[in-house]
Amino acid sequence: MSREFHRKLKLAVDIVDGVSAEHDLLVCVSGGKDSVALAGVVSIVADRTGRDFDAAHMSTPLNPPGTEETAIETCSKTGLSLDVREPEKDVWELLREIPSELSVLDGKGSEMLGLAIASGNMLHAYGKERGIEGVYTGMRAEESKGRRLNERFRGSFYHVEHRGWTCNPLRGWTAADVFATAISLELPIHPHYRLALEKLGVDPESQRSRVDCIVTNENVTSLGAMAVARHLYPKLWRQIAEIRPEIESAGR
Repeated sequence: MSREFHRKLKLAVDIVDGVSAEHDLLVCVSGGKDSVALAGVVSIVADRTGRDFDAAHMSTPLNPPGTEETAIETCSKTGLSLDVREPEKDVWELLREIPSELSVLDGKGSEMLGLAIASGNMLHAYGKERGIEGVYTGMRAEESKGRRLNERFRGSFYHVEHRGWTCNPLRGWTAADVFATAISLELPIHPHYRLALEKLGVDPESQRSRVDCIVTNENVTSLGAMAVARHLYPKLWRQIAEIRPEIESAGR
């Protein structure tokens, strides 16, 4: 691995070390590649300092198969104490309750779904219930314009009223850095990436192969992630489309 990668890894470890010395934050482990690398970075700090870190995973039936299993294996290998959470409301019931004149892909319909099942929203709330000050996430600036702006103006550690602290130690990493960390630490990689590559030729480092809720907003839809999910998980896709037919236009 390159000198630049080692520089980024050291910086991420130093960020978590500094934050965890003063604040108690929850590690968000979604099961995607970024959260796996994040767990690896946190485990390095835990080994060096003897500090304990709690992790949480938001499990929903709209995640690609293997997501919860990847999160569980990741935390088992890194020694993080994992709590698997589920949305308070049944997701299938929620999809039916969102008015048909609204789309779950944008606007109010997307907002209603996101408030109920988006892991960031749910885990911030869960952390507050437990008296935890905020969350560590695997968010990277490379992923979108919005995240680049967030990194530029807020940095790696910031506070938002009513949500608490957020620490993004991987903010300057590339997808290649993330995979390198997972491989070097012998951590699991979600089967979605290999499946997308082998069946559809989708680069594991591209946004089209991201592991996310299959029903998501237009920003990710435009990158083709839903089209990939439609081809890889046809049975799950049909279950969702029977309730929310508007997703068909996004998955082509």
